[in-house]
Order: sequence, then C-alpha cells, then structure tokens
Amino acid sequence: MDLKKFEKALQHFHQKKYAEAHKLFSKLLETADDATFRERCRGYVEACRQHTEKPDQSDPFARAVFLSNQGEHQQAEELLKKMIKADGENDAPVCMPAWEKSTRLSKPCGKP
Repeated sequence: MDLKKFEKALQHFHQKKYAEAHKLFSKLLETADDATFRERCRGYVEACRQHTEKPDQSDPFARAVFLSNQGEHQQAEELLKKMIKADGENDAPVCMPAWEKSTRLSKPCGKP
C-alpha cells in the first residue's frame, strides 16, 4: 500500500484533475495487496471515469444536468432557458425548483 501515491491521487481528485487522479488510482489498484485499499481505489477510479465521461449531446436536459454537476451552473441555466423557449410545453426545465436550489442558480430558470 503506497500511501504517498494515494495521497497524491486524492489531491488531484479534489483539485478536479480527474485524468491525473484516474492514472494514479488505476496504478494503485493494480498493485494493491489489501482488499479494502483495492476497493477504495476502485471507487475512485470509477468516480474519475464518471467525471471525465462525455455526456449524451442528443439530450439537452441531460447535458444541463451534466453541466450543473460539473459546476457550470450558468451554462446549464442558459441551456434550460433555450429548451423552454424552443418548447414552452416542456415541463422538465420549468418544474425544477429543487434542482435550481441544489445547484444554486443565480436566477430562476422558469418561464419569464
């Protein structure tokens, strides 16, 4: 168990340097002797993969959720507003007060 490399990988992860963290956690996973340590590394490898995975571009709502999860709240809000403008009957982006609160959007994204 290489705690120095694990610590370095965690630093990368918390600095949102997911590609670098993924490399380090993957190497640690390959050489881990301890089952608990191996599972911890496997969890971080999966988390890094999820953070670097590209969203489905064909679904603007999923894209907005992805952007919000990445901390890009302004872009997510703009995308939702475009969805509302394009299809005023679409309730998904309008009926999201819990989503707005959880992402701390600067302005409500409901109908003007």
